[in-house]
Amino acid sequence: EANLSVQADKVFDTAFIRIENHLVAPDTLKNDNPDIYRISDSHFWRIAYYPHAALEGSFYFNYEAYENNLDYNLVQGYTKDDIILLYRQDASKDWKIIQSTQRGTVATGSLQTTKILAGEYCLAIGNKENISIPAMEGINNYSIYPNPTSDYVDLLTDDLNLEIHLFDADGKLLLSSPILSKSTRISLKDYAKGIYIIKIVKDKQTVKYFKVVKI
Repeated sequence: EANLSVQADKVFDTAFIRIENHLVAPDTLKNDNPDIYRISDSHFWRIAYYPHAALEGSFYFNYEAYENNLDYNLVQGYTKDDIILLYRQDASKDWKIIQSTQRGTVATGSLQTTKILAGEYCLAIGNKENISIPAMEGINNYSIYPNPTSDYVDLLTDDLNLEIHLFDADGKLLLSSPILSKSTRISLKDYAKGIYIIKIVKDKQTVKYFKVVKI
């Protein structure tokens, strides 16, 4: 049982998501963090999905802290407001506190977040008032227009540390280019009518993708 619920707000295309609830203790912190007091000693989640862009919706990381439940030891001596959600990309990275909304009681409930990156998540006890990162690293505002288009699309973003990858419907890479300004024009005039995928890549990870229709 994954012990995690997903509520999709918008579905633009087929997506595959895999959620694993590992019934072993997650790794401890690599470096001391005064805002993380205690990490779960019983389980953690691993999430993977395709396409490799950030998922948006409502994600509920559920917990049960009655005696003999997985999260009983974690919450002893603390209140529901002390339960926090941690994230790391993989075992080479350290755990970070991410923004979440607590729902329920200290004994049973969930932590809700609205953006998910592939990686690992676990419950912890700590102080979420001093979160130093946004809900998910690497998530910014991106927009693309016109879509559908007969000639080109313009990508708007405030982040210049990015790359554009353009694929056809068969997954063939057609274009790879860095983003050099807040407005980037992508020409489709030399390509046939059909569906194309534009991926926005940051630090070798896809953070957003768009399905573009050329008419």
